[in-house]
Amino acid sequence: MSVRSNLAPGITPFADDPRWGVVERLIASPGFAKSGRLTQFLVYVCSSALAGHASEINESQVGVNVFGRPTGYSPTEDSIVRSHARLLRKRLDEYFDGEGRGEPYRIRIPKGGYVPHFEEQSSPLPPETSVVETRIHVEPLPIASPRRWHLAGTLYFALLGIVAATVAAFAWQRHTQSPEAYAARFWAGICNAARTTLIVPSDTALVSFEVITGRDVGLREYVAQDFRRDTALHSSTPLDRVSGLSSLPYTNIVDLQFCWRLALTARADLARTTIRSAKDLRSQDLKGSNVILIGARRANPWVELFDQSNNFQGLHDDRGDFVLNRAPKGAERQMYQEGGTPMPGESYAVVSYVPGLNADDRALVISGTTTAGTEAGLDFLLNASAFGRTLEEISAGGNATPWFEILLRAGSVNFRAPGKAEVVSWRRRSR
Repeated sequence: MSVRSNLAPGITPFADDPRWGVVERLIASPGFAKSGRLTQFLVYVCSSALAGHASEINESQVGVNVFGRPTGYSPTEDSIVRSHARLLRKRLDEYFDGEGRGEPYRIRIPKGGYVPHFEEQSSPLPPETSVVETRIHVEPLPIASPRRWHLAGTLYFALLGIVAATVAAFAWQRHTQSPEAYAARFWAGICNAARTTLIVPSDTALVSFEVITGRDVGLREYVAQDFRRDTALHSSTPLDRVSGLSSLPYTNIVDLQFCWRLALTARADLARTTIRSAKDLRSQDLKGSNVILIGARRANPWVELFDQSNNFQGLHDDRGDFVLNRAPKGAERQMYQEGGTPMPGESYAVVSYVPGLNADDRALVISGTTTAGTEAGLDFLLNASAFGRTLEEISAGGNATPWFEILLRAGSVNFRAPGKAEVVSWRRRSR
């Protein structure tokens, strides 16, 4: 798989420039080595500035060359560059106030712009040994004189492929190609500082109501809460009690554990991520936000807004809870249901990543046929290696995560104890 270079077009490594040496040590430091996008951002703006193209560094160019946005996109509607710039400035300060305090130059990116400033530091101390030892080694390439630079400018475009294999790409190549990097990029896309993300756990009280009354509650009825009023009209004490129960914002421990583990393990900025009760949610809340919905339609009626076009749908009827495969391929079955195969205790889950209600919104839905199935799906999402390998296959090694649906199977001892999830099938949807 080729690695995309984020050097400005026509730029060669500045092997003899001490300022470029600072950049090399920076991107090899712990604060940058595990953050491919920040590394790309820094390399792009620094290489452009050192090549004399500082006037070409702006938000639009960074968005196109670093974050893959289409030419002509609107930065006022897409704040990804600004949000990453804030984090980049913070990481730069942390480096130069810590392990990089002895660097000959300090790199700053003043607010309001993206052009890096190389400020010479007086009486620099030798850089820390650990940083020097991890410096990326780049074979020096002949550097043309300023006059010859302009004459040979077009030749440097032909060297871009060589540059990609030599300079800063080595500092983050292993991260962008590893399965864990695919998972980290996914979480950074759905949970970030640029927009609000809502995590909506399943409504356990609603499921109890449906089990006791023997009927399912659709989204329209759920939002209006008509089902509780209708039940109260029967004047039956047990029904009144379950009606009152359904009004409480109960969820289960599996959903809450996922939220906790997401904060601990996923490489995502959760500063604007909040947990919302399904009962208190309104459709307007979902516009302009990313959303993570836990549970099938029966446990979380809001799923109905996002899985209408899915091939794999978690449904419920007289046969129980099952996953419907609307267009089976090869040896796939049309229905996946616990007890539907010789394997005892088998449960299923669908993990789908689909468009949200607005153009830039994203929705992640985890629907299980049982609690164990849902938990297996959540475990799979937080297994960076397993989830990352599947994402790599779905995205065909590309840098963008497409919309997708993944059908998972998990064996279990009982409905509360999930086994290890395995991928049964997946579908990729075009953006």
